[in-house]
Amino acid sequence: MVKTLSLLGEPTHSLIFPEKTNPLLYHYYTNRKVLGFVCCGNEFLYIGLYAYYWNPSETILLMTICMVPIWLFKQATNVIQLKGSMQELADLHVAQKSK
Repeated sequence: MVKTLSLLGEPTHSLIFPEKTNPLLYHYYTNRKVLGFVCCGNEFLYIGLYAYYWNPSETILLMTICMVPIWLFKQATNVIQLKGSMQELADLHVAQKSK
């Protein structure tokens, strides 16, 4: 994604334009509460997995399982961003080849 941004002249990946992006990414980057909730939930999943490894208890397991939907949402945003970056890079390559 960094290479695509540098080729397109974009300063950051979080500048989202509603007409160009997926609604999930739009809400993820324009609403700080959504961004914070997803980032915290994602990290709590990893903390829960680590804690469960060292102290396997039902409580830790249940708390970790509750974070899985948030982790899945974050992974979905990663895949959407990857797909978008690959498409932008391919479009840029085609445009450069046609010159």
